[in-house]
Amino acid sequence: MKHRAENSKIDALTRTLNIVAVKKEIAKYGKADATQDTLFLLHHHFTKMAFTRVKEDLRLCGFLLHAAFPYPTCIARVGNATFFLYHPGYLDKEQVLSKLQYYEHLLNKNQIYKDMQITCGVCYTDSKSSFEEMLEKVEGSMRYARAHDLHLYIGEVSERYEDTKPYPHEITPFKISQKDVDAFFIFQMLEILYQNDTMQKGIDQVIDHICAYFKVHHVYIMTRDDRNREFHIHEKK
Repeated sequence: MKHRAENSKIDALTRTLNIVAVKKEIAKYGKADATQDTLFLLHHHFTKMAFTRVKEDLRLCGFLLHAAFPYPTCIARVGNATFFLYHPGYLDKEQVLSKLQYYEHLLNKNQIYKDMQITCGVCYTDSKSSFEEMLEKVEGSMRYARAHDLHLYIGEVSERYEDTKPYPHEITPFKISQKDVDAFFIFQMLEILYQNDTMQKGIDQVIDHICAYFKVHHVYIMTRDDRNREFHIHEKK
């Protein structure tokens, strides 16, 4: 039961937080002072792509968002291709652009940015605001960017743009069929990790096996350092 409860906090497709989980995470950062926190709302628009390809790229987007916006940023999927990001603390314009440019770099590196357009709204809020208030506020910035044909808008707007449905949108369920799970392959991967004297050696071998198993050229595994909570990407080309 506990395992199911933990899984219910995560969006099945992108491995980002769901609405319930992100509300709880934001509540942990409640502060008595008036320190401003930074909000992002990123909408990904895919062009001329099959539905199955979109799902795979969305899965990768969730992975790369964690790399570009590591802990303590909270990332939640609030629409089929839209992600809400909450960063406790103030990020100035230079820092915001740096993170977004790194995300764009990762997308380009994975050769999916050419099939996608991103509209992003960024604004600031105090920690006393509710999740709904935060989402409405940053949604205004993203809608402003969309209405004015901008890729990014940083700031606050008072206008309401009714051309799009308010967030959070209903998300199409993503279910993993038990028959699609290769239990023996998973067992082999775990065995490789346990047999090696270091985790790095094990990960390198696992990546080689995954490439061969799925007949692909690019595989990425992300690990997190418990000491400083930084994410590290291990890749195989």
